[in-house]
Amino acid sequence: IINASWGGPGFSQALNDAIDAFPGLFVAAAGNDGTNNDLSPLYPACYTSPTVITVAATDQNDALWALSNFGTTCVDLAAPGKNIYSDSSVGFVSPLDGTSFSAPHVSGVAALMKAQEPNRTTAEIRSAILNNVDAKAGLSGKVATGGRLNARAALAAIIPLAPTGLAGTAASATQVNLTWTDNSAGETGYEVQRKTGSGNFTTLVTLAANSVNHSDMTTIEATTYTYRVRA
Repeated sequence: IINASWGGPGFSQALNDAIDAFPGLFVAAAGNDGTNNDLSPLYPACYTSPTVITVAATDQNDALWALSNFGTTCVDLAAPGKNIYSDSSVGFVSPLDGTSFSAPHVSGVAALMKAQEPNRTTAEIRSAILNNVDAKAGLSGKVATGGRLNARAALAAIIPLAPTGLAGTAASATQVNLTWTDNSAGETGYEVQRKTGSGNFTTLVTLAANSVNHSDMTTIEATTYTYRVRA
């Protein structure tokens, strides 16, 4: 994940090619001129690579910060960018404004998502961020999504939902049949775990993603078992 809290009006084919070749997410600041990037492009904000996310700045009222650049083609979403406490080169912390402080919010959320789900692709992370913003009236017609970054919603969108409806039926003295409901298409598989009495859970089996049942044929008569299943 590259955070690009910088920019200017000059188009560079070399930089454009480098961004196109980069497999990760490229998060760009929209700029601080209060102008429409669609009409007066800034770069790297306005490069069209599918890995780019361009970020405008909002204030504490979820309104577009007065000096934030905008544009429904060149700018994807907004994130907090006014009075953002930041460290300085002289060793103190102060509140600062600008899209250079908005872009790192998005980069940080992307990093959190990648840490939680390392196998998610750049496209999946980008889509989850942009499709799960909080819509704000002040951003309608100003950024492509019309919304402000929502970290929790973006993260939730890529984490497999927990299975529900786990049920166990005793088929015999040595067999319990388990069934559950699949709530997500994002999981890579299931772990079926079991404990006896007040002991610790251990994994019985790891199953394929489309599994919704398992038969435990190692039970012992008159023994109490507790089962759980996780995506």
